[in-house]
Amino acid sequence: MADIKLLFRTIAVAALGLVAAACTAPSANDVAEPQTAMMMQLTANTKSEGFFAGFPDAFFVVGKVNNKAPMGMLVDTGSTAGLTVSDQDLDKLGIPPEQIMRRGTIHTPIGEAGSSAPVFHLDLQIGGCELKDVSGAAVPGEVRANFPSGMALLGTDALRRLSIYMRGDQMTLSCEGNKQEQFPPSDFSRRKFVFPITANNQPLQALFDTGAAVLIVSDQDLGQLGVKPAQIIAQGRAVFLSGIASMGPVFPLNLQLGVGAHKCELKNIRAMAAHLPSGTALFGRSAQRPLDIRMQGDRMTLSC
Repeated sequence: MADIKLLFRTIAVAALGLVAAACTAPSANDVAEPQTAMMMQLTANTKSEGFFAGFPDAFFVVGKVNNKAPMGMLVDTGSTAGLTVSDQDLDKLGIPPEQIMRRGTIHTPIGEAGSSAPVFHLDLQIGGCELKDVSGAAVPGEVRANFPSGMALLGTDALRRLSIYMRGDQMTLSCEGNKQEQFPPSDFSRRKFVFPITANNQPLQALFDTGAAVLIVSDQDLGQLGVKPAQIIAQGRAVFLSGIASMGPVFPLNLQLGVGAHKCELKNIRAMAAHLPSGTALFGRSAQRPLDIRMQGDRMTLSC
């Protein structure tokens, strides 16, 4: 078994990942009941109606913010803030104006999505895990159409305080025995898992993104990737927080991760082209499913 160990602590650009369009937001009744143990078992979403239709194969967990009412959270490694919510939900989550530390800019893989996002700290309760002083961000009104009230993204500043194991449709979250490191509030935007991959023999820089259903590549790279019209099996649609909807073809790609003896080869991985910068990719759920994935702190191990 080949292991690819990736350690990235200072990636400079913050992103909120891929968000699919949805007409209603998840509630605690829509997802699994809260678990009180310090280890939680999650199963990837298989629902095809309502909010969940926009997030096939995504993982959802129920948690509490500042000990308030439970809410459904999408596990999203493409989001660097510990928790991202709508600015409409700040009051009911117990985040008054005086707790807003500053206002920042939201970045997505295709550019800025808002320049007045409130940034703050909060406490999270996820099952039996207590996460203190987690960084939070709120999606401002100018991009709120793609981020309805009641929706939340559980991002890397929270996830890095847990031990995570993923394989296929299963995810295990655990905090038992974990030492919770504390980091400067301004530092959360630097923490993402970005690593090199090869797609159809073309090198790409990939962001590990559990919020994306498939591997997403740049539509500028289709020629270099050698994608032929006969290989296109469907047309897909991605909606980013910037409000830009990207339509693109869906097709299979062959991937390689690692080098030499430490190499994973993934055949016929479902991919989609969208308006990403050339040479970049979102390593979504279709590429993650064949791998054993372990995450703890700033370390990720991918095994095949």
